[in-house]
Amino acid sequence: MHILEVLLVLAIVTLVLCIIAMFIVINYNSIVEVLYKVNVSEKKITETLKTKQDLLSRAINIIEKQLKIDTKVFDEFKKINSNNLKNNEKDLILSNTFNEVKKITEDYSELNKVKSYAGIIKDIEECDCLLDGIKTMNNKYVAVYNKYLKSFPKNFISKFKRFKSKSLYDITIKKEAEIII
Repeated sequence: MHILEVLLVLAIVTLVLCIIAMFIVINYNSIVEVLYKVNVSEKKITETLKTKQDLLSRAINIIEKQLKIDTKVFDEFKKINSNNLKNNEKDLILSNTFNEVKKITEDYSELNKVKSYAGIIKDIEECDCLLDGIKTMNNKYVAVYNKYLKSFPKNFISKFKRFKSKSLYDITIKKEAEIII
């Protein structure tokens, strides 16, 4: 009888440990899943900003060739690759640059006659729409991730795995850039 009691206790302890382990794994996986979504959205933001930068570079080249000018307005944009900028900072520079491009386009109507230029401007506007959506999704995932890091029991797992909180992407940048105009 005594050995059966010991085996029963061992079975109960094993069962409890398995339940705890499953609980930890499920919570860990939920943190990792949201972190993956945050990282993917951040990568998409970086890629879309690079696309926007390339398109703006092409637009500026057309402006300078068509108008036969070398503008100082785009000096900050031209130095964008030499600086180690965060996506927020790069986005602000790109938004300001695009606003300048739009002003120049309004002032010099002959730019609209260049087919490739009009297509580039349209592509930049599409990039802006895409960026807005990706930034919104990124902020949604970051908010969930940061909430996980602070809520029980995920906070113990996050401290053990040394997960760090993420900052929200500043969506007001574009609005601030438009206000500057």
